Amino acid sequence: MQTRPGLQEFVKSNSPKLHKLLFDEDDNLKPEGTIITRPDYADALDLVASDPENFYSSDIADDVVAAVSTFHIRV
Repeated sequence: MQTRPGLQEFVKSNSPKLHKLLFDEDDNLKPEGTIITRPDYADALDLVASDPENFYSSDIADDVVAAVSTFHIRV
């Protein structure tokens, strides 16, 4: 599967976690149909499902703010 020029480097430099999900150890895009799991995300969803207030009072809110603030978005 081909990616747009520069996409791999953009993902690698801006989101190492996403890069690890989408690319293999040899830095090749994982094949289409590869099953990708996100245990940390599943844990966060379970925490919020058990009590929605956890979204605001746990580390999740801080993590969301930190993640969003790393992107340089032009509006």
